[in-house]
Amino acid sequence: MAENFIRAGAFDSLEPDRTELLWRLPVLHDHLEALAGSSGQRRGQLRAFFCPPCRAGLERQWTLEDKVRAELELLGLTVTCHPLELYEEELRKMGVVMSYELPELGDEVPVTVAGVYERAQNPWMRSGRRTMFLTLEDAYGLYECVCFESKLAQIAPVVARASYFLVRGRLQNNHKRGLAIVVEEVGDLEEVVGRGPGKLASRVRAAARAMPKKVG
Repeated sequence: MAENFIRAGAFDSLEPDRTELLWRLPVLHDHLEALAGSSGQRRGQLRAFFCPPCRAGLERQWTLEDKVRAELELLGLTVTCHPLELYEEELRKMGVVMSYELPELGDEVPVTVAGVYERAQNPWMRSGRRTMFLTLEDAYGLYECVCFESKLAQIAPVVARASYFLVRGRLQNNHKRGLAIVVEEVGDLEEVVGRGPGKLASRVRAAARAMPKKVG
C-alpha cells in the first residue's frame, strides 16, 4: 500500500524523488521491525522517521509519462496531466483538431479529432432509428460525436473495445443544432497509430493497458 502511495505521488510534497522513496521504504520497514523487537509491538515507532536519511543516489527520473501511467494504473484517473496532452505534437501531425478549436470552425467542415471514452448512449429516435451519441474527452475538454444508424455497424464494435479514439467526420456548428461532430469513421487510436511511423503507438498501447475497462 505504501509503495502504491509513493508511485501515485502522494508523498511528492515531502520528497519529489519517487525512486528515492521507493528505495527508502524497505529500509524504513526494517527500522520499524528493529524498534518492535521480539515483542512485535511498535511502541515509539515515530522514532523511525527521525533517523538521518541516507540517499540512494539513484539516477532514474520519473517522466510525465511515467507519472501518468502510474496514476492510470493505481487511481483510474490522471492528476499530473491528461494522457493525450503527452502526444499533442504527434496528433497535430496527423491532422487532429483540439476541442477548444472546434467552436471557431465553420459549419459542415471536415474534421479529425482524438479523445478518450467518456460515455456512449444509443437511444431510439422518433424516426424509429438508432443513433449513438459518443462523448469523448481530449486534453482541453469534452465534445460530442453523433453516429447515425447507417454507420453503427462499423462504429459500435470499435466503441465496445477501445478506450482511445480517432474520429473523422464533419463538424455541425450552427445555432439550430449546436456543436457536434457527425461521424463518418471511428478508429481505435492505438491501432491507427500502430500502422504509422513514430513512437506514439507504443505510448498509447502502454496507456491503454492502464486505463480502467468500460463496464456494460
